[in-house]
Formats: sequence, structure tokens, C-alpha cells
Amino acid sequence: MSPASFLDNLDADSEWLAEVGSEGDPALSVPACPGLTLGQLVRHVGVIYNLVSTWVTEGHRPAHAPRPASGRSPAEWLGDGRTRLLAVLSARAPEEAASTWSPSEQTIGFWHRRMAHESAIHRVDAEAALSLAPRPVEPSLATDGTGEIVSLWLGTRLGTDVGGGGRIVTLDDGSGRWHVALHEHIVEYATDGVAADATVSADPDALYRWLWGRAPLEAVEVDGDVRLAVELRAALARATQ
Repeated sequence: MSPASFLDNLDADSEWLAEVGSEGDPALSVPACPGLTLGQLVRHVGVIYNLVSTWVTEGHRPAHAPRPASGRSPAEWLGDGRTRLLAVLSARAPEEAASTWSPSEQTIGFWHRRMAHESAIHRVDAEAALSLAPRPVEPSLATDGTGEIVSLWLGTRLGTDVGGGGRIVTLDDGSGRWHVALHEHIVEYATDGVAADATVSADPDALYRWLWGRAPLEAVEVDGDVRLAVELRAALARATQ
């Protein structure tokens, strides 16, 4: 995906979230996040937008997460944050150096991508809280997001506490394929041609949602040992919490 496409998705999903925050019942529960309400979700997204804006502007992660100004509602906080974030990211070239939490990518483009996915997943959460028919995540964004969650989140957040048995799982959304093995202490990324012990297949939107815990196992097709798909999803739940 192009940096402009990431920003377009960020713009659209964040605008919708701001509107929902103003109009939706803040007490509604978010199904995929037990204990979280719609109002708390909106506040969380506002914190992330403002945190990343400060992070990029100051060149390092702030010591403390920003808080809404006195008198600002969560929806206003999110709206302020999205305006600021889009301005900060749009003003810099994607290849420009930037502080990030990725060991392999320190560019503004990292934040274009990360914030697009942050917004897409929480848009899905808000739709579920409101009992709205889910709108599919754009296929190219969903495919990119599968690559992101597998490489960035799974690859960086578990440390040496991976806890797998080393068997290979292939993820296939029709546009991309990823081959992952969870070992006891490391995550392995294999190349095409490897024999998988389980293959998890779905269209880009369904696979993306399942990997993020926003769709049940029944939303994907598993060929091979289903326990490996369950193990992978459990590892991702730990990695993304």
C-alpha cells in the first residue's frame, strides 16, 4: 500500500470514530475487549493519537501518556487527536527518519501504517459495540495488516516467552502467504515451499479480523492441525494485549 492510502484509511476511520464517540452510548460494551466500554475505547484511541503525535514531534516516546484537557469529552479528545496526528504525519515524507518501536523500521512511514491499522481495528470494535453490520476492511489494508501483526507484533512482543512446539502454520488470504513457527523461545519465519503442519485460509478481511481476535475460528478455514491455529491465535492475544 502507498503512504497516501494509509493516510486515507486513517482519515476515514478516525473521523467515523470521532462521530461515534459523540453520538453513541458510551456505556456500551466492546465485545472483543471484555470490560471495555465504547466511551473508554474512544478515550483510548484519543490517547494513542495524541501520544504518537508527541512522539513524532519530539523525536522520542513521551514518558507519560497524554490526558484529555479538563472539560474535553473523550470524543472531543479523539477529534483533537486525529486532527493533530494527520497534520503531523502529512507534513513529513514517509521515508523520513523517526523514532518508533520497531527494531527494523524507524521512519514516518511506520506510523502511517501503524495508525491506519490502529484505526481500522478500533473501528471494527466500535461497530460491534453498536451492533452495526461490520464493514469489510479494505482488502489491501487487511493483507498489509496480516503482514504487520505477524512480523511486528508477534515478532517483537513475546520476547523469549514464545512457548511453541516449532510446528509451521501457513496463513493464506488469497493475496499473501506467511509461514510462521512458534518455538519455545523464538518465532521462526519460513519461506515459500515449506511444508506446513496447518494452513489457515480466509479472505483478507476475515483473516485480519481473526488474527486480531475480532472474528471466531469459524470465520477461517483450517487445513491440518487445528490446535496449531489455536496456539498461534493465543500467542497473538498475548502479543497484542
